[in-house]
Amino acid sequence: MVAAKNGHVLVVGLLLERGAAVDRTVIKTQLYEDWTALMFAASGGHDVVVSILLDMGASVNIGHLDKTALTLAIKYENPLCVRQLLRAGASISPDDLKMAFELSVGELAVIREKGTALASIALSLLPVGLLILLAVEPWSTKNHELFSAATRSQAVEILRLGYLLADTSLFEGESRAILDTWRDNIMPHLYRR
Repeated sequence: MVAAKNGHVLVVGLLLERGAAVDRTVIKTQLYEDWTALMFAASGGHDVVVSILLDMGASVNIGHLDKTALTLAIKYENPLCVRQLLRAGASISPDDLKMAFELSVGELAVIREKGTALASIALSLLPVGLLILLAVEPWSTKNHELFSAATRSQAVEILRLGYLLADTSLFEGESRAILDTWRDNIMPHLYRR
């Protein structure tokens, strides 16, 4: 946990290779209660350590006292960690959403000041609050990459099914409209966070 907290990539990797328990929690102290290595890494913005821990099977939704790795990544405004945790299937709590909404107000003001169109900002460059608000929306091509690998894989298969349906002789000449309807109106109802 100390290595994860301080972002020591090689030490974390070595300890995990030698059998360290990836989801073990720290014993209660004044500052931390039941924190995992993933929580320490996410709070410190150590995205490479977060990646290693997730690859080694760290549970994204372990938490105590309404704190999870995602909550801490939001609180300390670490967008790379937030993105990784969302892709790993982290649940967004009402408290996470409230924090994200409060952050997004300031983030939108900064974006407006710069005169940048929100739609022109790449997903990988979105600040934390806006990233979470996008992640809680129903599935779309805009937020596809913020869903877990299993959900993304299923969505691709269902999208392929839509292509096959649109390509049938029943919809000759209307295939593009059928596909757009499938993608924009059917799929968002299938996948929600």
